[in-house]
Amino acid sequence: MEYKTVSTKLPRNDFTQLIAHCEKLGVSPSWFLKDLILNELDNPKPLIVSGINLMKYNSSTDLFTWVVQTDDGINHEIIMNISMTFLNDLNRAIVDGLEQRATLIGKVNEDSVAVPEKLLRNDK
Repeated sequence: MEYKTVSTKLPRNDFTQLIAHCEKLGVSPSWFLKDLILNELDNPKPLIVSGINLMKYNSSTDLFTWVVQTDDGINHEIIMNISMTFLNDLNRAIVDGLEQRATLIGKVNEDSVAVPEKLLRNDK
C-alpha cells in the first residue's frame, strides 16, 4: 500500500491549542488528524439535512431533551437534561432577537415574511 502525507498550516495559537489537546488525549497530532480524516471518510455527514425540532419532557427528572428528527425519521439528540430555567431564559433571548429582527426589517403584520430587497427593485 502506498502512503501519502497530508499537512496543513495553522496560526501559532491554533497550533498551540492542537498540541495541548493532543497531550490531554495522549495522542500525537498526526494520529489525531488521521483519526479525524478516517472517521469523516467512513461516516460522511450530509451537507443539507431537513427535519424538525422536538422538545421532549421527562417528568421523572423535570428536564427536557432537545431532539432534531430528520425527514428520514431518525431522532438526533442535541442536548439532554435541559432545565426549565435554561429554557425560559433561552425563550426570552429568542423572543428578544426576533423582535429586534422584526423592527430592523420593518415587519408590522404578524404573518409577514422577509422579502429579499432585490425582488422589490424596479430595475428594467
